[in-house]
Amino acid sequence: MHHHTRPLIRTASESNMRNVLILDDDKKVRAVLRDILEELGCTVIEGKDGFAADAVLRETDLDMILTDIFMPNRDGIETIRKLRAENHKVPIVAMSGGSAHNGMDFLAMARALGADHVLQKPVRMEQIAAILEDLPLNRS
Repeated sequence: MHHHTRPLIRTASESNMRNVLILDDDKKVRAVLRDILEELGCTVIEGKDGFAADAVLRETDLDMILTDIFMPNRDGIETIRKLRAENHKVPIVAMSGGSAHNGMDFLAMARALGADHVLQKPVRMEQIAAILEDLPLNRS
């Protein structure tokens, strides 16, 4: 994977850059996900719990939210429930690093509450690339 510095001036083909919010209380996990998303051409915003989503959504059109399930203050399940109750249509990807058994239960719950995709950690670049390919380009 070759890393190149992106030019600051966006060409027309880059005008469809995705705005992605990462919610995870683990700074290392956020850094890894940021690298993946930036490599895939996204603009990344980070937050350490579900409360961060409120402020960001007020100011930014998001194309995707990548949220961990287990976080202090407001966890991923509560965050997904709240966003969908408020009728936000933004695609949500829930991630869990829980043991396969526990993690799957929570991911199933996340899905039932309105997550569009669920991923078991560690998340791989190909998984995120595939989800981004699937995203509609127009923001509602």
